[in-house]
Amino acid sequence: MGSGRIDVREAVIRTIAMPSDTNPAGDIFGGWLMAQMDLAAGNAAARRARGRCVTVAVDGMAFHSPVQVGDEVSVYADLMSTGRTSMKFQVEAWRRSRDGDEQIRVTEAVFTFVAITAAPVPARCPQVECVGIAPPDSDHQPDEPLVGDQINRQLSGWNRPPLVIWAPPPPLPAGER
Repeated sequence: MGSGRIDVREAVIRTIAMPSDTNPAGDIFGGWLMAQMDLAAGNAAARRARGRCVTVAVDGMAFHSPVQVGDEVSVYADLMSTGRTSMKFQVEAWRRSRDGDEQIRVTEAVFTFVAITAAPVPARCPQVECVGIAPPDSDHQPDEPLVGDQINRQLSGWNRPPLVIWAPPPPLPAGER
């Protein structure tokens, strides 16, 4: 594990859909699912920025399959790109019925966050190399890291879930938080 590469995707949030999370028709409310995704992405963004972050955009929200009461919902947040103060995460929610092993992707979206100070004004995001694992049909060399937006280009069209990982950022220099 010294290379920083992770072989298994780890859920940022794993929870159970409960009756109180349903809409009037008895289905799990899409707003509840979006809130879980925002919590997961916000957690990943705060860890990445080593500080406070706010959601500034949600793009391409797509609901693929319903979630039922009792389903285990796992939310994954993969860093796509980083700007000076912003970060984009590909966020997916997957469900697994209580009595089964099959996981089904239920929704996905791209969440954009901005790191902020206590003031609150935008804060600089620590710059680190984002490392991705290229899709099987790629001509990318396995020992060559994918950096920044190269991850997006390499993963476009790849059947999700990808294995996108990043190394923890170094601590910010004194006075830059």
